Amino acid sequence: MKNVVNIGEFFGVPVQCLTQFRIQSSYQIPGLYYYHIRAADEGGEPASLAKQVWVNHFGTLATFKPIESLESNEPIELVLSQEQIDWIYEHSGL
Repeated sequence: MKNVVNIGEFFGVPVQCLTQFRIQSSYQIPGLYYYHIRAADEGGEPASLAKQVWVNHFGTLATFKPIESLESNEPIELVLSQEQIDWIYEHSGL
């Protein structure tokens, strides 16, 4: 991929983009992996990461490599640590 920037690593994989918006599949760049950040029910702070988030959507993360634990056929959410929540705030500009 040309002209793409690595903004850091998250769950051990390089990240290309972090945005507060949903990136619909029709706008997704082939070759990147997209994950969604769910906000906590109370307070709205980032709480978990999943392949799909229907409610309490906080943002979208695009990575150059898959986050293996989220690539199964099971609906899995990874709970975010405080360090990961801080990383999201630092890189999202929120």
